[in-house]
Amino acid sequence: MNTDSKSVAVSRLSHLADDLEAAYPKVGDRIAEKVAAVDAAISKIGVTLRYRHYAEDKREALAEGGTSAYSGPFVLAHESTADGQVEFMLCAARGRDRKCGLYVSACTYTEHDEEFEDRDGVMRSEPAVQIVSVDLLRPAEVPLPVRVKILGVLDKFVEAYEKHVREDRKSLLKGSTGK
Repeated sequence: MNTDSKSVAVSRLSHLADDLEAAYPKVGDRIAEKVAAVDAAISKIGVTLRYRHYAEDKREALAEGGTSAYSGPFVLAHESTADGQVEFMLCAARGRDRKCGLYVSACTYTEHDEEFEDRDGVMRSEPAVQIVSVDLLRPAEVPLPVRVKILGVLDKFVEAYEKHVREDRKSLLKGSTGK
């Protein structure tokens, strides 16, 4: 690539960065508006709903002799970090203040082969998953590109949450309506 092509590419990239920087506050405000209403409803209801992360499912599958693992239905993103992989998933949970609300569960994990010596003294290896941490973050605490993806799953999450709460509280609802 010649020098002129490089400077044009850098210039386009710089303009793209400027455009995104100008758009971020508007998108962030729109997301915050939608999330606030769902968060308020979850806070009133007080019921949690969190699916398992891929790493949690994989660790259990390996312990049971299987290999297949799946992420929950409301995964927002997977990213590579210095600590391993991070999976972000939308959930309803209790934060440090013990209040229920809309959160993003961030599971940091590594996958590797673990070596061991079998009964015959032969070195073998098998896949392993190590969960480094699982943190609950408020939607505003996750990077904006991940937050944008909340809009893509929020409606389905609300439907699943409503169904979960109705099933979880069926006897309570049944008794209060006299049916």
